[in-house]
Order: sequence, then C-alpha cells, then structure tokens
Amino acid sequence: MFICENPSLAGVRQAHRQTVDGGPPDIEAQWWGGDKDPAATRFRVVLHELGLKQSPPSLKGGWCCYITNVIKEANLAKDQANMTLSGRVAQARAWADILRWEMRAVRPRYVFAVGGRAHQVLLLLQKEARIPMCVIHRMCHFSDRGPGRTSLAVKADMRLWIEVVIGTK
Repeated sequence: MFICENPSLAGVRQAHRQTVDGGPPDIEAQWWGGDKDPAATRFRVVLHELGLKQSPPSLKGGWCCYITNVIKEANLAKDQANMTLSGRVAQARAWADILRWEMRAVRPRYVFAVGGRAHQVLLLLQKEARIPMCVIHRMCHFSDRGPGRTSLAVKADMRLWIEVVIGTK
C-alpha cells in the first residue's frame, strides 16, 4: 500500500484532458497526469519495474499494489506545501475513517508513505489511534524537485526504498 498526501487540484481539473487511453477519466487518471507528469514518468515506471504494476506504465490495469491518499480532498500543490502541520493533520483527521477502512480492507503487507509530509501525518494519526498500527515506511515523493533531484535520481531512490523493504534488494 502506498499512501500519498493528497490529490492535486490541478490534476483533478485536468483529468479529463489527458487520460491513459484517451477515454473518459477513471480510477487510473489519479496516477497518470499525462506522459510528462511525475506520477506517470516516475511512480508508475518504478512500480512496473518492481512488478507492482504488471502492465506497462502507459497502460491501464495490472496493479499488484494499492495507492491512496491520507487526505482525500484535492488542494492546490502550493497551498498544500505552505499549509501548517496542524492544517494538514486537521484535514487528515476529517478523512481518517475512510483511510482506516481502506487499510483494514486491503490488509497490506507493507505500507509506504509517499513523501515526508504524508509520513508525518500518518504517524500522528496512528498516535491518535485513528488508523491501524503498523510499520509505515517513508519513501521519497515521486514529484521531488529538490536540488539535484533529477528524474533518474528520484526513480533510483524510490526503487531502493521499496526494494529494501519488500526484500528484493
């Protein structure tokens, strides 16, 4: 299970423009974003390379993992980045019942927080007993744009985090 922070409002608004197969938006749209989007060019690629997505990154289906968000409401990325921790936690608390249901239904073997902010909020939700206790492995976010963070570097880091945890490395 991969838990990201929240959906992007820009991504939601543009989901109908460029879908994986050119059809109407569907569940795949949230992890696609277009052929230049980091979700498509980094996240889907790494998941495919590790066998967690059996079909090629540019095709629908073939998922062998579950991806969700801790905060289920879409926000502008810059607003979310500037939000205080207490603001993020308040949003996460509002959606915690759904995330708890997802975690119980999926019963994941491994849980990855995609990015440091998601990890921080998930640990606080666990401390408050709002989501099940489990080990939550932190990994870098697929949209990491820090200094020196090329697409190759981010993909290598994501791959390494996942491989070490699931035991393929």
